[in-house]
Amino acid sequence: AHTPTVHAASISTPSVRADSPATSSAVSGWVRGALKAQLPAPPVSRYHAFSALTVGQPGEAIDDLTAFLKSEPGPALRCDVLYERGLCEVALQKFAQAEATFGEVLKIDPDNAGALNYLGYMLADRNVRLDEAFQLIKKAVDQDPNNGAYLDSLGWVYYRQGKFSEAEGVLLKAV
Repeated sequence: AHTPTVHAASISTPSVRADSPATSSAVSGWVRGALKAQLPAPPVSRYHAFSALTVGQPGEAIDDLTAFLKSEPGPALRCDVLYERGLCEVALQKFAQAEATFGEVLKIDPDNAGALNYLGYMLADRNVRLDEAFQLIKKAVDQDPNNGAYLDSLGWVYYRQGKFSEAEGVLLKAV
């Protein structure tokens, strides 16, 4: 009797730099190959979103991340994908949408330091709701007091509040 042999699908792309124009076509080729190999759609859309963001196409990344969210990932993965979508929304200066998206992350995980910090930084950077920005960033710093990015954000909100000596102290600690 003849036993059929099953071969795993292999998808490869040429090595390209993230900032290379070839990246988009290489990733598109990977995605087409993945679809032909019948890989599940959610991972493909998430990889495509990452590549779109890498080559400066945050709008396309938002579409792919939103498609991925329809697969109803678990809470931790949902937070990660929402966070990525929030970053894309900020890149497009869709601040109200980004606030809502980071808010969704915080509804699922109120202690998500990344979302706390980014939302607080986004508010401070736009010089709005500085007290709220401080509270968000402070909560992130309390979780990870040596995180340079969080300390940088705290320094920035202090600066925006006109608390220059506090800003200087925190920013020196950040570096």
